[in-house]
Amino acid sequence: MSTLSAAPPPGMEPIGTLRSIVTELVKSENSEEERTEYISSYQTLLAIISQRYVEELDSVLGANLSDESVSKSLYEFTSSAFKGTRHQVIEEANTTLYLCLNSPSISNRLIAVKKLVGIIDDKSNPLTQSPEIFETSFLGCLESFGPLLTFAVEEVPHHVLDHVPAEKILSALSNILQERGAYNSNESISVIKFLLYDFAKKHPELDESVGRIISVFMFVTTTANKNALLKKLPKTGAANSKLLKSMVNDLKTSLKEGEKGDYIAFIKLLATSANSIPTNLWIDMVKSDLIAENIVGLLVLSHAVTLSQGSKQHSLSSSFLDAILYFIGKKKSLFYTTELPSEFKQVENGLPSNQVVDNFRNINKIISTDIIQLVQFAVLGLTVNTKRTSDTIEWFTIKSSQDQYPQFLVKLFKTLVGGSDLGSFEYAITELIKGHLRDDILCFLTSIWTSTDNEKVVRARALQVTASYLEQYSKSDTALDFQNLVPALFPTLGDANISVRIQGIHCLENIHAIYSSTGLPFGPKVYDADTSAESGTKSSGKLTIFGTSELYGTNATFPTLRANDMAHLVDFLWYRNDEISKDHNYTIHLFKDYLSSCANTNSKQFKTRMANTLDFLLRHVITSPSVELQINMLSMLDSVESPLKLVTLAPLLESTLNKPLNKESNNLVHYLIRTFLPSNASSLGVKSDTTLPLFLRLLANKDALEGEDDDGWQVSTRRFALQQITAEFFNQATSTAQEKIFSSLIDIATNGIQNDVRASKTVLAQIDIPAKMFEDVLTSVAKALTGASVTPTASKAKRVRTTEEEAKPVDLYELVTVLELIESKTISHDENLVKPLFEVFTAMVNADLRDSPVSLEYINQLIMSSLTRIIQSAEEKGVHIEESTLRVDIVVQCIRITGNPQTHNQALLLMATIASMYPECVLHNIMPVFTFMGANVLRQDDNYSFQVIQQTLEKILPPLVVSSRKTNNNNAAALVLEVKPIIKVFVDALFHIPKHRRLRLFTVLIHTLGEDEFLYAIVSLLLEKFTERLAKGARSDAESLTEFSLIICQNFSPETQMRAILELLSSLLALPNEKPEDVTMDDTNLFNVSEHNAKQLRQYKLATLNFIGQLLASKGFLSKVMTLTNVAENFPQTMQPLYLQAVELILKNVTYYTEYRDRYSVSKDANPAITKFWRAVLKVVYDVLDKVNSLLPLDAFIQVITELIKHEDYAIRRKAMNIFNEKMESFEGNAPEGEEQALVDMTKNFTFVLEKETSSLAGEENSIVNKQSALICISSIAKLLGSLYPGQFSDAIPAVTGPNGLGSNNAQLQISSLVALTVICREIGPRAVPHLPKFMPVITELLSVTVNAENPNLLLQLGVISALETIINVLPHFISPYLTKILTGLLHSSIYVNDAAHTQKTMIEAKTKSVLTELATNVPPRVLLAPVFNFYDSAIKNGKDATLAFFSVVSQAIRTMSRDTMTSHYKQLFKFFLLSFDVRRVQSDNFSESDINEIEDTIISAFLDLVMKLNETLFKPLFLKVVDWATVELAVDGVNVSEDGLKRVLFFYKFTDALLEKLKTIFTPYYAYVIDDVIMRLERYKSEEQEIDSLWDYIMSSLRKSFLYDSDNLWNATKFEKILDPVVDQMLITTKGTSSDYLTRMNTYVVSCVGQMATTVSNDALWKPLNYKVLIKTREDNPEIRLAALKCIEEFYIRLGEEWLLFLAESISFLAELMEDDDMRVEKLVQQVNAEIESHLGESLDKFFN
Repeated sequence: MSTLSAAPPPGMEPIGTLRSIVTELVKSENSEEERTEYISSYQTLLAIISQRYVEELDSVLGANLSDESVSKSLYEFTSSAFKGTRHQVIEEANTTLYLCLNSPSISNRLIAVKKLVGIIDDKSNPLTQSPEIFETSFLGCLESFGPLLTFAVEEVPHHVLDHVPAEKILSALSNILQERGAYNSNESISVIKFLLYDFAKKHPELDESVGRIISVFMFVTTTANKNALLKKLPKTGAANSKLLKSMVNDLKTSLKEGEKGDYIAFIKLLATSANSIPTNLWIDMVKSDLIAENIVGLLVLSHAVTLSQGSKQHSLSSSFLDAILYFIGKKKSLFYTTELPSEFKQVENGLPSNQVVDNFRNINKIISTDIIQLVQFAVLGLTVNTKRTSDTIEWFTIKSSQDQYPQFLVKLFKTLVGGSDLGSFEYAITELIKGHLRDDILCFLTSIWTSTDNEKVVRARALQVTASYLEQYSKSDTALDFQNLVPALFPTLGDANISVRIQGIHCLENIHAIYSSTGLPFGPKVYDADTSAESGTKSSGKLTIFGTSELYGTNATFPTLRANDMAHLVDFLWYRNDEISKDHNYTIHLFKDYLSSCANTNSKQFKTRMANTLDFLLRHVITSPSVELQINMLSMLDSVESPLKLVTLAPLLESTLNKPLNKESNNLVHYLIRTFLPSNASSLGVKSDTTLPLFLRLLANKDALEGEDDDGWQVSTRRFALQQITAEFFNQATSTAQEKIFSSLIDIATNGIQNDVRASKTVLAQIDIPAKMFEDVLTSVAKALTGASVTPTASKAKRVRTTEEEAKPVDLYELVTVLELIESKTISHDENLVKPLFEVFTAMVNADLRDSPVSLEYINQLIMSSLTRIIQSAEEKGVHIEESTLRVDIVVQCIRITGNPQTHNQALLLMATIASMYPECVLHNIMPVFTFMGANVLRQDDNYSFQVIQQTLEKILPPLVVSSRKTNNNNAAALVLEVKPIIKVFVDALFHIPKHRRLRLFTVLIHTLGEDEFLYAIVSLLLEKFTERLAKGARSDAESLTEFSLIICQNFSPETQMRAILELLSSLLALPNEKPEDVTMDDTNLFNVSEHNAKQLRQYKLATLNFIGQLLASKGFLSKVMTLTNVAENFPQTMQPLYLQAVELILKNVTYYTEYRDRYSVSKDANPAITKFWRAVLKVVYDVLDKVNSLLPLDAFIQVITELIKHEDYAIRRKAMNIFNEKMESFEGNAPEGEEQALVDMTKNFTFVLEKETSSLAGEENSIVNKQSALICISSIAKLLGSLYPGQFSDAIPAVTGPNGLGSNNAQLQISSLVALTVICREIGPRAVPHLPKFMPVITELLSVTVNAENPNLLLQLGVISALETIINVLPHFISPYLTKILTGLLHSSIYVNDAAHTQKTMIEAKTKSVLTELATNVPPRVLLAPVFNFYDSAIKNGKDATLAFFSVVSQAIRTMSRDTMTSHYKQLFKFFLLSFDVRRVQSDNFSESDINEIEDTIISAFLDLVMKLNETLFKPLFLKVVDWATVELAVDGVNVSEDGLKRVLFFYKFTDALLEKLKTIFTPYYAYVIDDVIMRLERYKSEEQEIDSLWDYIMSSLRKSFLYDSDNLWNATKFEKILDPVVDQMLITTKGTSSDYLTRMNTYVVSCVGQMATTVSNDALWKPLNYKVLIKTREDNPEIRLAALKCIEEFYIRLGEEWLLFLAESISFLAELMEDDDMRVEKLVQQVNAEIESHLGESLDKFFN
């Protein structure tokens, strides 16, 4: 047991576990018991594996079973471990059961199936729990002929039937029998025997499915197979199935006929049996997808038809035809185009010739045309062999008939003629007519072509046959009158299909020919020009009318028409046959034209013909045998307008409505209803008229129709009838008919369904209804609502009638309908409805209708809306309405009793409308209306309510104002006070009005009252409301009132706004400043003092002044003023008096408040808070004055400011200067034309303020602020006019720079002075030069102080630098004396202290750089360079940032110089640069390495600017001097390798690299002067005399660029050979240098340089040593070097591609060695290089390595 004790390692895959178990087991030598115990320990795991890893398990077992040494042990293992599973090993096949069942070997599969059969009954076997394995295995046996199939159906058929579903068995066996030659094979006998006996026994319900297979087998197979089958069958034959037993018996009988005739006999026997066995089997076979089944089914049924008789034959024929139609459904075109051979035309016995039948047995050779021919034969057989019934056939009613024969014949006819071509069926059609339609062909054909259910081709063929039939009569001597056929032909002439129309025309042509052959028509024709002339000859003989029974059936009776009249109609139609054929709509109009033409002639003969013809056609409609034919005829007559239509067809409509209705009769009813025409309307309701009740019946919708219309509503007679009620129809109707129709329409509109309501209302809107009808309805409603009593003089009958009317309840729904109609419809003389409408309105308001189902509010709204419209219309038309009928009191009562907003709106509109006609009538009720509006309507938030309010205001208020104006003798104040209550209604309701509607509402109110008179009144009341809200603590509401007042004002013109301001200012003067105690105030002001306390009075005054100030400063007001000033020339003149008046009133207010303040402040009861309040009021007044001043003309404004800056109050002086400055800014750089001098003169006034403003007048701080204000004003004027008037501003400089300005000790004042000085200098330019010596020292001193201060004033420093920027820009030629001080200050280290968080320092640094730029670009070099160069050492001492700024100045100065200037200064510049080149050597102790690099980059950049200005003649000696400077001056023994010397060399190669990058090919030739030095230094690096450093980087970089930009053959062969080894040997130096590692350094410098060398020389002779030297490096011991060499090789191929393949041969050995390199990096890289080579070679390198 020791060998089996080891468990598989944990975590092992299940299959790995299995392999482990199997390996241990088969190799062990343990006993059987030990093996069993070992297996049982893993039994659970093995079960899981067998279920989840089926295929993997089998592969493991199969792999081990192939080993003979272990197969026995493994077999024992699997037998035990997998017993009863699909993994059980089958020893005979040496594999598992699962693999065996799926084996490609038939023998193995047979073994597996037998194994399954062996365990199938063992219920203990686990496999029996998986029935799907049995089903799959047995079904697999049925897939093809062979041993498996034979075993399954012969040896274990019961197992197959038990485990495989019957449908799958049938499908599988059917499939294998479809194989080529399957039916004739011997193995098929076993299958058939299995089906006949075993399968049919198990599944008797599927005997028909089996029968289909058996019948085909017996028809197709050989005689020998049939005999063999009979021998195999048990003596009992087939299983217990009547069908199958019959087939077996038929087979036995047929075999007696001999080998050649047995299949014919078998078919005949099957056909004979078809009469006793259900025919579904054969019908299904015809419909089958299998050709063999189709053939057998067609043959059996074709013969069966000949054997049956009577109704049974008709039923069989009909079913057979249906099956054929199903079969040819997808092969229709082939069915009609295939030609039928002659051997198929002998159909009497239902079978083709024996040879044909024999050919069909070889089913594998049957093509599509063969089977189609057999189908055609079957159809022909049906035509010939089916016998006509002896019963009479009503062809127009066959749909309702139970007899199958007529329906079969119709289907057969459709089948024969349904193709695009008759093809092989002409004979069949002839036989059809001979055998079935000899006596009633015309009736049959008419039923076909009058039915639109039939396809167009069928109808056209039927008409074609009809035309042929009529043609025979046109050529014979038999004279028949086919007048009864003509009405049925009419619809075909208007058919949408052209084929149908053309065939209909052919029929008409033949009828016309028949008439013509007898001389008809005779007499004048309607289309002749002269209808009175006689034409033609009399008829040669009398025509016999074709019998109606032959045409429409036995029960049909039709009226007759004179042959000549019908001939005329036919001739008229035939005359236009071409138009008919081209336009299917033409025929409809043609009938109308014919009848109209006859009616419009003066000939009585034509009029009689028209009447007789129309009567004939209409009576034909009545007596037509089918509804569809009636509909078609009516559609042709639809456009004919004649009262005869309704008179004739009304009985048909009534009878149709009395019958049960269906969908087919809907159209008939529709067309019959369309006969109610305006021409009939006048006879509706007359004595003995029956059509009005019929029409009212239609409107009542008493007859239900079936179906739905296009909108989904059920079709109805009502809707059809409504369509006939047109304006003309209603107008033509009698009054009685109108009243009844109107009543019906109202009823429908009230009680109908939605669609009917909509339709009836449309009709009511279109017809012209007399006002009298509405008046009667309204009067009766009013009486019913009020309970009107009967007058005493009324008769008894009348009293009774009245009582009945009173007893009848009022239908409010109907009233709503009538009112809606009145409201929306234009009614003639509708002013007559005003009185009855008010009567109904009065009754509605006063009646107690609380339980009404209808909204009374809605009714009242309709009444008032109708009245509003009628009164407005009457006013527009000038129609008089009695004032007494206009019940305003009822409207007011309605307003009071209702709470409905819509009713309120409608009432107000009605009031407004009445006011426009009779103002006095409304004024008596004005206040209740407006009080109600304030409480209700104003709160509504909808457009309609707002429109109502607007209309009410516009209509009611103007008469009120006119009336008040007359009463008060045009006293404006009294007028405002009288209207105040109405205005107050709106103001009080303001917060209840929706926000977005307030503005529009108050704007309309003001416009309506008069804006000039009432704008200020509304604002005043709003401000009064402000004080009230403020007193309640609602500050936000109060502030919103001020904002709203501003918005209101801005909707009016500036003139109106100014007038309102003037009125407000005047009202403030009229109000006391303090409310008197115990004194009653007269209510003569808008602000009612008696209703408010003293605080509210003060707040009102302050609020009013604040409002005036806000209004004057608002953008809306100012923009309007500016716009009108620019547009209207006289606008300033219009406004100026208003401004001046405003100033006057403001000054009065100032005086008024000042006097009161002074008086109050010294009183004994003075309250400090109130005293402070009045000071605040005065401040607001002054602010208002400022704003008015801003509106003044400039000259007046200047005069006011001149006075104010001399005011004793420092605050006023400062405010005046601020106002002036704002005025200057408003000019936006353009002074008003003509006002320049006046503005410039103000400079003196401000310099005066600057000099005279002292602390004694205003205090130190206030004095300085005022001086700053004066300086700002001077700046503003200078900015505006300095360039135009430089002299005046030059005179101001001393004051600006004097002790009260720049010379003061106050930093803020100095800053303002600097700003003013900057502006003046910028504007006056050279005119400032005389003052330069005075202020420049001060400025430079300030600069020096600020940069040296420990905590400088940054704003002052920024101001000084900004001033310097402007001065240098404007006066660059005059600052040479100050350059050193300027540079000292601007390049001071304190300026360049980086502090990103300090915004001011950042701004100072940026501004400093800008000033330095101005210095470099504007100051001439002759002046600038010497001071700049002298400052070099100082700049160095000031640090890196100062040094960089310094060299930036040099660089910008060089870039500014012209070439001529450069020629003069280049030596001086070069000398300076040579000094600065040594910064690394000289200043290394003062700067870090990174700082030095940054400074050197700046120096090189500046020097490059110099180089770009030099020509070669000047540049070359400079460069050579630099070469000597770098390589010779500090050399020891001819070699410059000292520390100081290397610093110069480093700068030099850095400088050289920059030159190459900048000048490229221009500088490359100069590189020749340093090649030897380059080689020497590379050798030193190679020999490790010098470590790799940044110098090496610049040498290699410059070397690469010298190759890259070499266009003058610098690198010839000699130089290339010199440089080759030093460069390639750099790969041997393995230190990392300045790079991150060795390889990075190689890739960056050496690889790119070597690649560029190869690219530049482009010479095979030079390439070869280069390639070889690189290849040699691949054999270095250091893998890093090998990698670098490989990168070089890759670089060669990347750059040169195919050109470098020249050296592939010598490279192969090196690459081969590298492919076996120990270093994985090398091996990987060589593969990458090989791939690159292969991309250019176009083939693999493998053959080279092999």
